[in-house]
Amino acid sequence: MNREVFVKPKTVVSIGVVTIVALVAVVASGVERFTSESLVQSAKWGFRKDVALNVEVTQPSSAIFQEEAGEDIDWKTDPVCRAIFDAVLAGLHRDKVSDEIVANVIGKKSKKKDAKTLRERMKRSFVLDCPLCEPTFEAFLTYQMRDKSRDTKIKLTSEKNSGRGIKKELRTGLLSETSGGRVVAIAEVAKGWISVKLESQNQLKPEEIQAWKERIHMRAAEGKDKLMELKKTDENYKIWSLYTGCGACNGAMWAVEGWE
Repeated sequence: MNREVFVKPKTVVSIGVVTIVALVAVVASGVERFTSESLVQSAKWGFRKDVALNVEVTQPSSAIFQEEAGEDIDWKTDPVCRAIFDAVLAGLHRDKVSDEIVANVIGKKSKKKDAKTLRERMKRSFVLDCPLCEPTFEAFLTYQMRDKSRDTKIKLTSEKNSGRGIKKELRTGLLSETSGGRVVAIAEVAKGWISVKLESQNQLKPEEIQAWKERIHMRAAEGKDKLMELKKTDENYKIWSLYTGCGACNGAMWAVEGWE
């Protein structure tokens, strides 16, 4: 009787311990799997920290855009604009764009980082306050300020794009002394870089792709309106052609034409 009483509690305790250990293992496994999956999804759809570039980047989100059309929104809060930044920065690295080209597009590297200095530099090839020009300019600026001593590694979307570089005629355009020549070339290279980004997002549903297309066209229209305003008030833009428009906006719109 004593033996039976002694053994049963011990067995129960043993079973309880085993059960608890098993449950902990299952929960830990589930948490690990959930965390892993969450990080993967975060890298695909939300903000992530790219250690190699030391910049925050983002990729397309499936969220429907909530703000009203025409509302003045900081580009850093707009998933479309953040995706443009990411696409252009990755393209600059992937094509190993020369410092000479970058300096000709946004001006020589400067220690001054105040808003006035940056806006003056932006005027060289981009439209001030344009929601698609701003992330494109910021991508060029970030690339110019990169730490060249580090072995930066970019995960390529497709091997066929590896080491492709920029075509000779586009390099010539980017090195042009005229804003018109640079803007046309910027549109072409931006189209290619943004296309690579968009085509990698095969998880998006057709209605989500359509929402992105409409959003890009809306933001590009805002950019054109900004250019029209600046042509009336800023000497730097009076020589710009409305027909040529904004390089970043044109490149983004061309990129979405064949995106399905």
